[in-house]
Amino acid sequence: MAPRPATFCSQGLDPSVGYVTAYGSAPGEGVVYRNKLSPHELVKAPTDGEYHNIYHLFSRGGLRMRPTAPCFGSRVRDDGSISTYQWQTYQEVEKRVGAFAAALVKLDLAPTTADGKRFLGFFLKNSRDWMVGALACYRIGVVVVPMYDTLGPETVSYIQGQTMMSTALCTAAELKLLTKQKTFPFANVLVSGALSKEVRAAAEAKGVRVFTVAELE
Repeated sequence: MAPRPATFCSQGLDPSVGYVTAYGSAPGEGVVYRNKLSPHELVKAPTDGEYHNIYHLFSRGGLRMRPTAPCFGSRVRDDGSISTYQWQTYQEVEKRVGAFAAALVKLDLAPTTADGKRFLGFFLKNSRDWMVGALACYRIGVVVVPMYDTLGPETVSYIQGQTMMSTALCTAAELKLLTKQKTFPFANVLVSGALSKEVRAAAEAKGVRVFTVAELE
């Protein structure tokens, strides 16, 4: 019989569900719970061998168990106005993730750096496109580099210099800020949401390749 879903009681996570076991506590602190299959040390690897990265949690978890259930929702329209939540199912999200990942590879948007890593910058608020882009990165082994939208373009340029990443995902608002920099920090920009011809032209005038998320997919 499969374990029941984890629940919370007044003392914290209920250990009776079968996933966790109490492992003691320090004075003044709550009870420490650990994986029931590894009570004496932290889990270093998946116990069943099926999950190897975050993308597997999505594809072999929610997608396989609830393919037609709502996955990611958004209230924000392309023009920035707010509506009721519009949902995409796990199957719909998986199709988007696959297309996004394929575009990253085909257009060489996350090339390998000198130290053997691949990066993609995320310079925007949390959103449905943020999650789709992140899952696409996890699927093909690209490291997500979050850059809060409240950071100024100078800080973003510094982060780019540290990672040497060539591409960032942002919205038109962040792209507009970046175009005002003396030197544009990225070779490529992926834009979530609406993008005006004026903002696109300003970025392309600096030699930047610009793709909307819809164009990538």
